[in-house]
Amino acid sequence: MIGSSRIILTELHESDVSVDYLQTLNDSEYMKYSRNSNFIHTQSSQIQYIANFRLSNNLLFAIKNTENKKLLGSINCYIDFSKMTLDLGFLIFKNQQGKGYASEALELLIPYLEAQYPGMTAVIGSNKSNYAMHEIAKKFSFRIESDGHQNTDPNLRFTRVFPRLNPVSPPVVPDFILKAKRIGVAAYDAGGAEQISWLLRNLPTKALAYIDGPANRIFENSRITFDRAGQLSDVMSCDLVITGSGWMSQLEVNAIKEAQQRGIPCLTILDHWVNYLERFDSNKMNLPQILAVTNSVALQMAQEKFPNKLVWLLPDFQVENYQKRMRQSEKTSSCALILLEPTSTLSSMFAVSDSVIEELLKSAIMHKRARGLSAVIVRPHPSQLGYPLLEHKLKEFPDEMKISDASSLLEDLENSAVVFGLNSYAMYISSQCEIVTHSYFKGKIGHWTNYFPKILDVDI
Repeated sequence: MIGSSRIILTELHESDVSVDYLQTLNDSEYMKYSRNSNFIHTQSSQIQYIANFRLSNNLLFAIKNTENKKLLGSINCYIDFSKMTLDLGFLIFKNQQGKGYASEALELLIPYLEAQYPGMTAVIGSNKSNYAMHEIAKKFSFRIESDGHQNTDPNLRFTRVFPRLNPVSPPVVPDFILKAKRIGVAAYDAGGAEQISWLLRNLPTKALAYIDGPANRIFENSRITFDRAGQLSDVMSCDLVITGSGWMSQLEVNAIKEAQQRGIPCLTILDHWVNYLERFDSNKMNLPQILAVTNSVALQMAQEKFPNKLVWLLPDFQVENYQKRMRQSEKTSSCALILLEPTSTLSSMFAVSDSVIEELLKSAIMHKRARGLSAVIVRPHPSQLGYPLLEHKLKEFPDEMKISDASSLLEDLENSAVVFGLNSYAMYISSQCEIVTHSYFKGKIGHWTNYFPKILDVDI
């Protein structure tokens, strides 16, 4: 609910359909600028209209008197993520006209829409002769949209572009996500699945999830309750689909494409700072409709790579939870933790090879000895089936190095005085938990760890 001393904006219910409501809609002269003037409106037709809004992702607000809660009119908002538009429509009852309610309602609504849909464009369509609506639109900095040609259309479009988020914008879970009635999930990649699982822990709706690969383990260990989908098409029955953004399979890309074809809003959570476009095959048809990140660095990068997309900044629930648990932990932090990741055959200056892994293991062993730590714990990446080199090193240093048997990253971090990694997002988490963290690629031009001063290079 949004309110002022005179009016409030709240959800419009079927029980709000009143005599004033129907009389206004059926007054053809009063409604002459509206397409509603072409129809006969009844109690049942308006109840169905309101019910249809509730089943959709669009918004329908009641404008009510603050004191007596009397209905004065309504505002609807049709959301189109592909066009990045919010189309607004107003209805002020005939016996309430001329009192400034439409203007006051818009004044209340704009800050809400700006916060919920950053970077999108609010649109007010109006007949050329509806001068009262023109004045309201102009009052709130809406501009007449023009293509520079003689326009015979009887209607005008007034638009206002909302500002995008910035590095100091507070992270929030938008109402669009919180109020989704049925959420579908498609995930294969471990990093994306981890981000999705933490978001789901903080949502009231149980998800229907189609998961495969490393995401299976992530979801099984997350302790969230969810229903499993037998196939990807099952999640398309939901009114919001959430995907990760990995490149190890086509599952996420296929979900984005299918959701787009079906007209279902699809949110993709970016879990890292690298290869944003490559995750979607650099194909415009595969690009996400909506994106979300959990830190300001990723926000800036996502906005640069996807300039015409909505990007939300969500709270980093995983980091917040880990920080709290680490403060409460009574475990002794006496180990050096190595965060491994899949070896890569890609030609990249940050590619992971056996030689790179060997150097990382050597640095961790030297650090362990220099600081007198109890052991080097190696945490394999959930998507890597095996590391032959690691097996050799375990035999070489049987008394100093061992494989982690922890089910979660948090358990390993609680035991760690220092962390070593390559490209892993987990290094960001460990550094945010105030653990001394080293990256093999820190200092290399273009590597994401350079954005985070707390992450050091591997020199001891």
